[in-house]
Amino acid sequence: MKIAIIKRSQPIIEKQLLEWRDVWLNISKDQPHRYFLSWPWVEHWLRNVPFNIEISLVKISVGDSAAVCLVGRNRQTRHGIIRSDAYYLHYTGSEPYDNLMLEYNQVLTRNPAPDLLRVLLTALPSDWDEFHFPAMESLSFPATCLNNPLVGHRILTVGQAPSYFVDLDSIGHGEDSYLKLLSGNTRNKIRRAQKELNKLGPLRLIQASSLTTASEIFNDLVAMHQHTWNERGLRGAFANKWFKDFHRNLIEDRFESGEIQLLRITCGDATVGCLYNFIYQGTVHYYQSGFNYSTFDHCRPGLICHSLAIPHNAALGHKIYDFLAGDVQYKKSLSTHANQLVWYTLQKPKLRFQLEHLAKGAKAWLQCVVH
Repeated sequence: MKIAIIKRSQPIIEKQLLEWRDVWLNISKDQPHRYFLSWPWVEHWLRNVPFNIEISLVKISVGDSAAVCLVGRNRQTRHGIIRSDAYYLHYTGSEPYDNLMLEYNQVLTRNPAPDLLRVLLTALPSDWDEFHFPAMESLSFPATCLNNPLVGHRILTVGQAPSYFVDLDSIGHGEDSYLKLLSGNTRNKIRRAQKELNKLGPLRLIQASSLTTASEIFNDLVAMHQHTWNERGLRGAFANKWFKDFHRNLIEDRFESGEIQLLRITCGDATVGCLYNFIYQGTVHYYQSGFNYSTFDHCRPGLICHSLAIPHNAALGHKIYDFLAGDVQYKKSLSTHANQLVWYTLQKPKLRFQLEHLAKGAKAWLQCVVH
């Protein structure tokens, strides 16, 4: 058995990144995974998360089994009294940086041994209290192990969400072939909106073919996104400067590789909306958007943009159009299938956590009594 836990250097040492890349690629090539666990995303994350955030590479070899992952470590106090020294799988435990919302999380493995999770947990320094496993793909490791009791630990399921997607192979080549996969109600909404928009001008989908155009679409997307959310009294994702800069730099670094897709949907000379997607191993990950509700609120700009982007990506030969996590109606109505993502927390049996659970239970009971 070989176990190594290596902290990220401060500042980044290129030699360390090259060594980590080789380890990562050696295992990830044998393990299906999403863009969020591709080396380009991981390297960009490692370079951009501030160095006061502790991040370590964990690599394990047991016989012919191997595993690699990154863990963030954060020490926090909840409710003013509940202290926790916690690890986070591919997250930091710090909200400004975890707003990236990595999904389809997993530990990358090759021939995973039955006790690989136990080996991973015992490999960590023994002074940790909790281990958080956010946005886990339910059929991947270690989510498949976290459904069962683990001696000496308490496993909490703290959240679940569907990740709706479209099987692009099911879309034929005829006109409206995608719409025929949807419910009659959704089809009618889209067709009515298309009819209204066509009165104003022709609908077009434009995919950025240069970094300059991609940057222009991204800037317009951010402006529309922020305007929409600010009108609702909310900050919007791009109010966080670090978040916005992370994605601006990612686009600059990775657009030419074909991993970044920026789309603009227009009606005549006006922009209806913009979509920001990741392309990886045949899957289109819909990540962010900005819609022109100021001009086209009555024409369902979100439905229109996706209803054009989905057959567009099918024609490009991609296999899946994934809306990512969120049990919201528009994602459900535009999709053909769904995966399940689960958020787990693993806790050591400590009194402060038992008291926290009792307090939460009492609060829930009181709310039921009151209502």
